[in-house]
Amino acid sequence: MDPGESELIILFEEINAGYFLIDDTKARNIAESIGVKCIVTIRLLAFAKGKGIINELKPVFEIFLSNKRYYSTELLNKILEKYGEEKIS
Repeated sequence: MDPGESELIILFEEINAGYFLIDDTKARNIAESIGVKCIVTIRLLAFAKGKGIINELKPVFEIFLSNKRYYSTELLNKILEKYGEEKIS
């Protein structure tokens, strides 16, 4: 876990936040091991799509991929399929 993530966990506890948004697996595992409730970006976006807060996931996923944010295309396509959206090629 890098210093920035460590500081965010301290802030999370100070403000008594409900969830910690974090994608780094190692940092997430450490945070969860000390009782911090974590959620990853993809899950948050899927939740927002399911609640009608956002209309489409695919454009967001494409922005992630074009900006070298690593996510498995297979995983993204499973989520897109679940929500009736066209898959990423």
